[in-house]
Amino acid sequence: MNTAPDKPQREIARTASRFLSKRIDITRVRELAEHPDEPAVDGASWSDMADLGWFGAGVAESHGGVGLGVPEQIMFFREIGRYLTPGPVLGSCVAASLLAGTGAGEPLLAGLLDGDLRCGIRAGQFVLDAHQGDLYLDITSDGTSVCRLDAGESVPSLDPGVRVMRPIATRTVYSDASSHGFDRVSVLAGATLVGLIEAVRDLSTEYAKTRVAFGKPIGTFQAVKHRCAEMELAAYATFSQVCLAALYLEHGHPSGGFQAACAYRLAGNRARLATEDTIQNFGGIGFTAAHDAHLYLKRALVLSRLIDPALVRGALLMPPRHEFD
Repeated sequence: MNTAPDKPQREIARTASRFLSKRIDITRVRELAEHPDEPAVDGASWSDMADLGWFGAGVAESHGGVGLGVPEQIMFFREIGRYLTPGPVLGSCVAASLLAGTGAGEPLLAGLLDGDLRCGIRAGQFVLDAHQGDLYLDITSDGTSVCRLDAGESVPSLDPGVRVMRPIATRTVYSDASSHGFDRVSVLAGATLVGLIEAVRDLSTEYAKTRVAFGKPIGTFQAVKHRCAEMELAAYATFSQVCLAALYLEHGHPSGGFQAACAYRLAGNRARLATEDTIQNFGGIGFTAAHDAHLYLKRALVLSRLIDPALVRGALLMPPRHEFD
């Protein structure tokens, strides 16, 4: 089975990359982070994302979406990770796919597709990237609920590109007892983490070529070159697992949930290690607020804790038998 992206899928990634590099590059991410009480993405950029069809990527055309499969969606989420794109793109995409075709959810679906509504994700006691009146996903062992945040208290965030709220008043507007929400968040978050790994790999390798110490580029030193090589291996292996999980989910394979959980766990572990190693490669400057290296580490920590670890372990241990056909 060939899991490599084809030409149309690669073009999806290039389109996302062109948009993000012009509209929400790392400089813009830092500017938005200076206003923690406002949404992590400005309204104009969010509206343009909606016009590009990102929030309806996994929604059938008959329901107003773009009708892309999971293998296509992972391509632009990989770019979202690469550019440290802030905002609840992941939650909004998954919520839209959950609500599509449900009578009660149609008004909410229209709001998500148009960019009028945003949907964050609950992580533990906090809700990420949802303000008062917004929606958020709550993933539990009973399935996934789409909830509305009626009131909440802003909390300082580890990641300056992520807004955090402590929910005070909430209500459930839609519940789905299937594993759809868990599976999609797992594989798409995994793809986002792959983008992080690739971004810090490129940062580290370029720096290793130009930074000179003791009269030699630091890339000639064994410790540095091995860390860069590990990042390349991590990016390749993790993306392969994400692609496999996407194909399994797209075709409804019984092991789809297991493969998605594998992708998420692997991507989280490797992204944390790669971003930590990048800071080491940059030395003292990598620890400073002025450098971008720490931003990737913080995003990796947040993304790797989106889903309750107990749920991930359960998905990994649940199947009595795994089919690898």
